[in-house]
Amino acid sequence: MSDTPPQSGNHEVAAAINRLRRLIHAGFIVFSAATGVALDRGNPQGGVAFLVVAFLFLAWAGIGGLANVVRDEMKAARERG
Repeated sequence: MSDTPPQSGNHEVAAAINRLRRLIHAGFIVFSAATGVALDRGNPQGGVAFLVVAFLFLAWAGIGGLANVVRDEMKAARERG
């Protein structure tokens, strides 16, 4: 059994924030796809450019999320000893 105290309410807050971030990202994906298709019908360059920006945002969000997970795991490992 570990001597570490149980997780505080901060863990639950962080989980709620992460769920909210995922929801915002999903909304951005849908918005980007819909806008990209709409722009593509009238202006192919505009539609493609918007989808590229959406892809870059998703890549940034994914890398940021992965970095947070790695940071949290490293912190937990240090605390365990």
